[in-house]
Amino acid sequence: MKFAKILFAVTIIFYIAYDWYFGWNEKPINDAEKTCDEISGWMFLASIIFYVQPIFKYLESRVAFQEANEKTEEENKESETIENNE
Repeated sequence: MKFAKILFAVTIIFYIAYDWYFGWNEKPINDAEKTCDEISGWMFLASIIFYVQPIFKYLESRVAFQEANEKTEEENKESETIENNE
């Protein structure tokens, strides 16, 4: 998460710096500006992916925890029915 925050901050600084250098144009005026646009776009995407990734890991662990609980509940019910039948 810390890496994602640092990457996002670096991306913002890079974006502002190259836009300040080339000017705030709607469309790129040369290949260098187009390359900087692509680099900043990929950096934004990477920072978002790294920022959201821990959320998916947390959700995956919660699902695994719930599945384990459901499995133990089913095993407990089966053992109770076996004990009741004896």
